[in-house]
Amino acid sequence: MLDERGNPTASAEEPLGVGVRILYGCGRARLGPASSLLFVCGRSRTASGSGRADEVAARGVRVRHNLERRSIPPWARLGDGVARSLVGAVGGYGGDFGSILASLRVANTSDVIVSTVDRVGIPLILLANLGIVRRPIVYIAIGLPERLAQLRGTAARRLYRRALRGTRVILSYADSEVAWLRDWLGPGGPPVVFIPFGVDVHAFRAGHNAGGGVDVVSVGADPQRDFKLLVAVAERQPELSFHVVATEEWGRVLGKPPANVSFESGLSLEQVRDRLAAARGDDRAAPGDGPGEARRGLAH
Repeated sequence: MLDERGNPTASAEEPLGVGVRILYGCGRARLGPASSLLFVCGRSRTASGSGRADEVAARGVRVRHNLERRSIPPWARLGDGVARSLVGAVGGYGGDFGSILASLRVANTSDVIVSTVDRVGIPLILLANLGIVRRPIVYIAIGLPERLAQLRGTAARRLYRRALRGTRVILSYADSEVAWLRDWLGPGGPPVVFIPFGVDVHAFRAGHNAGGGVDVVSVGADPQRDFKLLVAVAERQPELSFHVVATEEWGRVLGKPPANVSFESGLSLEQVRDRLAAARGDDRAAPGDGPGEARRGLAH
């Protein structure tokens, strides 16, 4: 059920279920037991929310994922490079085109496509705008306004606005982000819906380790994340240990960090949880880190 603002009346709920329910309620997708295919797009099986895909499948919906392939075929990698170059040339913000291109056949035979992170959501909507992706898209936005703010020029903003308006519903974990996106998209855009972010707070609690852990763990990939500042702090505090979990792009930006800074990318949510648990105290994690950041950053 939706309230007068178009938001789910239920409390915290898995976005896969919310997206399917909203689409079904709007009559824009027909999902019936044992007859429908839900295609989930993410950057990590667990961080993307597909850990709950089995629950959706238990309701009679067949679920496929863009990460089912062990590797991306050469033609998709080539297409990824070309797409990123074109997007950059028009002043846009890119993402992972490769895994989407490699999964087009399955995606276009599905009833609904659920994008769980902007890193794949942006390529999805751009490909849909070109008619390459042809199925209804549920877009889960996690820090999308910050990415749209990086668009360069009127033409890029017009392109991304048109592409996002082509989605069937946009979900966000932040009410402020919902308001921003509704205003940016303007009248006649798709429903933009807030859903509470429900997490097990005990699963992401830093352990009080007597030894073997690290002092500071920072996880994320959002544009505001300032790992350069974190490295500068580490240089001034050589007696402390720091661990960064971010994207490969951040790894290239940071280059060779100080000896007391370690770096990882491409981890599953369980691995991220283990890294957070390795922090020596609850108050040692970098500001903003936590279950939301873990899910958000690693998905990118």
